[in-house]
Amino acid sequence: MNRRSYILAVLVVLATVTVAPAALQQFAFDRYQPILDRQPFGEVQPDPSATAQKLTGPVAPPFTKDLTMCAITEDDSGIQVGFVNVAMKPPKSYFLRIGEMEDFIELVDADYIEEMALLRKGEEEHWISMAGPGMSASGGGGGSSPASSRSGTPGQKQLSYKERLAQRRAARVRTVKKPELEGEELEKHLQDYQMDLIRKGMPPLPMELTPEMDAQLVEEGVLPPVDDTALPAQ
Repeated sequence: MNRRSYILAVLVVLATVTVAPAALQQFAFDRYQPILDRQPFGEVQPDPSATAQKLTGPVAPPFTKDLTMCAITEDDSGIQVGFVNVAMKPPKSYFLRIGEMEDFIELVDADYIEEMALLRKGEEEHWISMAGPGMSASGGGGGSSPASSRSGTPGQKQLSYKERLAQRRAARVRTVKKPELEGEELEKHLQDYQMDLIRKGMPPLPMELTPEMDAQLVEEGVLPPVDDTALPAQ
């Protein structure tokens, strides 16, 4: 190849390199936009994982996290459940029958045998248990309800209604768990709870009333005044 032919070949290559980007720019992707607007391949769906990430936020703890179940009783009028809000200062006691509500907390159901209670606040429903939080069955958490845990094993003898009723009446009040309090705070809570039980005509705890507690209940008309003349002479 002579010198003239070599120079001509170089010029052709340079012209090709220069024209190619211009051609690509001339035939931009916009020319296909009318076709894409007709969606020949169907409507483009959003990424579900991205949508889930937007909707997912911090999960609020259940309203029962600070509630400690401490008593369950049953008599001819039905079941009553006692529980304490240990987060309040001082702790507040509740003693509700099924269907009753206080501080927007409703006792929906209760199981005396399993020692569990179903509470509702707003749209939330959660089970609490005398055995502690680990044994509670949450209404929205997929836990087992007391009904499923009473089925028993095959061949196990099922108690009759009269036998179950006799067991219930033999142990009207069960207090197997105390609130997680200590010292004066625990003593004050038990005194308040004792007075609530007496006000509602329930079996009291095995503890004596202080003179101050007795005087307050007498002033409220819950207890009759002590007749000093009936006391034995010292």
